[in-house]
Amino acid sequence: MAGTIYMNFNIEAQPIYLIAGAVGALLPDIDEPKSYLGNKTKSTSFFINIFFGHRGITHSILALLILQPLLLLFFMINNINLDILYFFNSGYLSHLLTDLFTKGGIPLLYPNEKRYKIPVFKTGGFLERIFRYVLYYMFFGFIKF
Repeated sequence: MAGTIYMNFNIEAQPIYLIAGAVGALLPDIDEPKSYLGNKTKSTSFFINIFFGHRGITHSILALLILQPLLLLFFMINNINLDILYFFNSGYLSHLLTDLFTKGGIPLLYPNEKRYKIPVFKTGGFLERIFRYVLYYMFFGFIKF
């Protein structure tokens, strides 16, 4: 997805972009203490999970609307390259997209609790892995190395 979004941009691959994409892809699952990021941030993950549950606010457009101005302000104050946000956002949106295709769905319009889904595959299943690899190819396939 990121590769498709950026193929019209002249962005050279840099490790920080790949890290930003990975962090963006992992961040929605901070609401699950057993996830990779949740395990690294136990108290934060536990707090978010208690108040919002797994696949709650962090799996919604609202989370991005809250996060974006904060990140933008932080990046601008610290004079950090804003291209990094493109990769972070692509990772985050890729995560939401893949969870949209699971049977559990996501509360895209949180606080509205309706879960939107296009149930194509089971979380952790064979089809999800294939879909994930296609997204990885799209991400890495269009970046200049």
